[in-house]
Parts: sequence; structure tokens; C-alpha cells
Amino acid sequence: ALLVVAFVGVSGCCGLIAFDGVQTGLYVQRWLFALSLPDREIRGTAGTLVVFDGGQGSPPLVFVHGFGDQASTWSRVAPSFTGSHRVVAPDLPGHGDSQYLADALTWEVVREGLDRTIDDVAPGQPVVLVGNSMGGWLAADYALRHPDRVAHLVVVNAGGLKRDIPKQSLIPTTQADLDDKLQRVMGEHTPDLPGFVKDQL
Repeated sequence: ALLVVAFVGVSGCCGLIAFDGVQTGLYVQRWLFALSLPDREIRGTAGTLVVFDGGQGSPPLVFVHGFGDQASTWSRVAPSFTGSHRVVAPDLPGHGDSQYLADALTWEVVREGLDRTIDDVAPGQPVVLVGNSMGGWLAADYALRHPDRVAHLVVVNAGGLKRDIPKQSLIPTTQADLDDKLQRVMGEHTPDLPGFVKDQL
């Protein structure tokens, strides 16, 4: 389908912009997103990062998109928070309009893009990280590396992170240990299990 957009410039001249094909929806989505969250550029070590940034209030909300996506994927969610929070949505390196000048688009390059965005938005202060897919993975990775910089973490359809966790921290070895772990997880709703059931657990 062909989308034709008419516009009137500052000088009063009129013009037509035609968008054709699959990209039409992305162009329009991105343009509408920029109306509520103006875009700006920040410098990263792998090139210029484009960041959509608007609203006021703390802690800032940082929305992180997934692999092969762009910041405006949050266009139906992020702008609704600008009345109470500063809202930031970066195009990660190599995505959207952000550059990457490294030889390859690696995990480290993308990770550095998120680090640079958060340092620019809230230097030394905690943020709320909201990540989808690879963005959720990045957000969780950031929270593990900088727990003092994350007030809250929201992950949507994200992959898991592998960590070495001692078995004794998860698997009970005695009935008393089982009681303790159940209490920590279930609180006042902890069932009173018979001893023979606990032996099997």
C-alpha cells in the first residue's frame, strides 16, 4: 500500500512525502513516538546513540527494546508515563538510527550502549529498567552488574541469565532446612507438611 502524507512547510510551501511497502508503519510509528518523546543524540564509544527522552519525575523509566527492533516499539506504552516520570527509550547500537562503529555488533557493544544511556540520563542515580526480549536480558545483566543503579526491574519475554548458584542455597538437605525455605517463599501460606512428605522432598 502507498501512504502519501501532505505537509505545509514554514515558508508556506506544500509538499508530498510518499512511503511505500512494509516500512510505512515503522516510519509513522517512529514519527508519532517522537512527538511525545523528542529524540536527541548522545556519544557512545561505538558511535552516536539516538535516545527518545521526555517527561519529568524520578526515578527515570528506561525502556529497552529487543534484537532487531527500535525504541519506538514502546510507542503504545512509554508515553503514558511522561506525566509522572522522565521516560527514556534508546535505539541500541546498530538498531534504529543509532550507529555502531565497531568491527562487529557484539554483546559488549550493545551493553555499552545501555550503560552509556543510563550514565547520561541518571548519573549515579537509580532508574527503573523495563526490557523486552534481548532488552530484558540486557536490563537483567545491568541490574546484576549495577544493583545500586536499579530501583526496579521489569522484564518481558526475556531470556534467562546463567549464574553459578550453590546447590545448598536452593535444595534443602534437612526437614528444618525445607521448613525454612518454604517459609521464605510462601510466608504465612506455608503448608504444614507431614514428616514423610518432607523426607521425600
